[in-house]
Amino acid sequence: MFLFSAYADESGSQCKYLERKLPGAVIIGVKKSGTYALLRYLSLNERVRPALKENGCNLNEIHFFDSDLNYSFGLEWYKKQMPLVCKKTEEKDYVVIEKTPGYFRSEKAPERIKKFDQNMKVILIVRNPVKRLQSELTHCDHRQKKLGLNRKCLKMNDFFENVFLNGNQSDLFGNKFVRNSLYYLDLKKWLRLFKINESLHVVDGDSFIQRPWLELSKIEIFLNLPNKIQRDNFIYDEKKNFYCLNETDGQNCLGKNKGRKEHVYLSQFVKSKLEIFFNKWNFLLFDLIGKNFNW
Repeated sequence: MFLFSAYADESGSQCKYLERKLPGAVIIGVKKSGTYALLRYLSLNERVRPALKENGCNLNEIHFFDSDLNYSFGLEWYKKQMPLVCKKTEEKDYVVIEKTPGYFRSEKAPERIKKFDQNMKVILIVRNPVKRLQSELTHCDHRQKKLGLNRKCLKMNDFFENVFLNGNQSDLFGNKFVRNSLYYLDLKKWLRLFKINESLHVVDGDSFIQRPWLELSKIEIFLNLPNKIQRDNFIYDEKKNFYCLNETDGQNCLGKNKGRKEHVYLSQFVKSKLEIFFNKWNFLLFDLIGKNFNW
């Protein structure tokens, strides 16, 4: 059912009929891999409509395919979380993109998404596993500090030092921060249903931080969209050490919790040992996707 409107859709385009359109692509990943920035930056392309709270959506991360409760609400509930867009015309169509990092590690999400749409495009963003782990620890510590909780995440360096000094690395697999960085283990289940480069595209999150326009142009190709995102859309922020949106009314750096410079402490000894530990899993990942990242 379409809604008649003489006004513009959420992009400012004039149209008569608006509709809530189901997504044609989903962004998956893990905590602190850059999913939010990726979707926000992709929306620079006028053909992309993000399913985000500030665009009229009820939820930032919808968790439809990985939550049994939300999934039980059905397709109409899911559709209500989507942004209003202009009805498709022969000249232009829009791609609605939803992002929920939790889909990546979910056992049920891949099959549910494939059942929902055989042609769904999946975008996975991953980062250097040690940097991502440290970023998640920092995010965790800020949350614990804000809520007045015991700041266990602040003290994780002691756990890692004990593991490596005692030589019992099997304890690492029970650590959720480490497990979240073992991308190979989770990607295998996705590739049973989605073909790499055809229906699943993997983004190097570190390259995205350094040169976002290059990674975004690859995604535009993957989504069969015209290349609209350029270097001029970004401005480098010296304080945050990453590129922000270069908007007409100034730069937009996506909030104070993005690009924190002060991270939870990890000793050089721990970082070096973690890099060695993750090397095997990185090589397996690179072999799986057919390309290497400079980690």
